[in-house]
Amino acid sequence: MDTNATHTVCRNCGEPLHGEYCARCGQRDRTVVLPVRELVREFGDEVLSWDTRLVRSLRPFLLQPGRLTLEYLAGQRKNFVSPFKLYFFISFVFFFLSSVSESSGKKELRSRFLDEPDSVSVPADDSVQLRIQNEDSPFRMSVSDTVKAASLFGEDFVHGLQAGKKDPRRLFAMMREHLPKVLFLLLPVFALMLKAVYLRSRRLYIEHLVFSFHIHTFIFLMMIFGALVEILLPAALHSVSNVFTATVPFYLVIAMRKVYGQSWPRTVVKFILLSLAQVVVFILSLVIMVIAVVYLYFI
Repeated sequence: MDTNATHTVCRNCGEPLHGEYCARCGQRDRTVVLPVRELVREFGDEVLSWDTRLVRSLRPFLLQPGRLTLEYLAGQRKNFVSPFKLYFFISFVFFFLSSVSESSGKKELRSRFLDEPDSVSVPADDSVQLRIQNEDSPFRMSVSDTVKAASLFGEDFVHGLQAGKKDPRRLFAMMREHLPKVLFLLLPVFALMLKAVYLRSRRLYIEHLVFSFHIHTFIFLMMIFGALVEILLPAALHSVSNVFTATVPFYLVIAMRKVYGQSWPRTVVKFILLSLAQVVVFILSLVIMVIAVVYLYFI
């Protein structure tokens, strides 16, 4: 079947055609109904194009902190995966590997560490303790003063915690389900922090947002390496995997220095301010997530 078409205008944007491809949007002029071989070839081209751009993106992304952000902001975007697509792809891989790791029997070593007597705390008499105990590893969340919690968030919240105590597996499953959304919402918040500490740089907010996407993508990528170590080499869980996490602050400082071009002392000071602010925002976000999960699913 001949897949070429003879339209006079582009069916995508309406621009007059002067050849096989539209001069405005680049879409090829061909029939909508394609044979199977054309669909397969088109899919292969898309996959190959994505694969090539991903390799081109990851190389400078990993080895030259900040370079990918600068090249994207400079308009060199055709050969690289966009920061938004890169973030979604890497975060998807991370949460997939996390789910595999959670269901793997290779977490018995970590379970033994967490079950040692020194790591077990005794809750207060009036606390609500939620605990998941299975063959892999325990997860605990405690509210040390339910009276104060009731005064802050209402009696319904405490009742919801008590309901969650009866079904802790569901409670933590709901938290894991909403955690990616919380992390995604923190991206624009981190960009606002960058805007605040680099106010004199006169960079647009979207430029800070691009940098935020790249930084959080790197964090997910390091956690992917750690998850792979956890799955493949469980005996090295507390040594090798922590090395990847330890690279994050060094990467961020170097990337900030590269992108914003300030001196090392100023960059380090701003890194410390950003880190402290991010920790506070992250903890508040987790608290809000817990409250929302309790109200949505257990009241």
